[in-house]
Amino acid sequence: MKPWIKYGIFNALIGLLIGAYTAITAIGDGYFVVGIAAPLAFFLTGGLLWKFIVKKKYDVVKIIITGLLTGVISHYLTFVI
Repeated sequence: MKPWIKYGIFNALIGLLIGAYTAITAIGDGYFVVGIAAPLAFFLTGGLLWKFIVKKKYDVVKIIITGLLTGVISHYLTFVI
């Protein structure tokens, strides 16, 4: 399996945990969608950023930048989805 897919799946699992927690603890209706949108957003953002930034050269700075950008962009993308 390619490294960017592994990173995307790892991020999707984190997104699933965050989305499930948000859906369970949120006050109001309609937050169940976050449990679906968060893993999708985390997988797409994390995988694509890993593919385009880190590529095959594992540099610590690039990995840290990828992680930070994944968190910021996937948060926004979750609410767009």
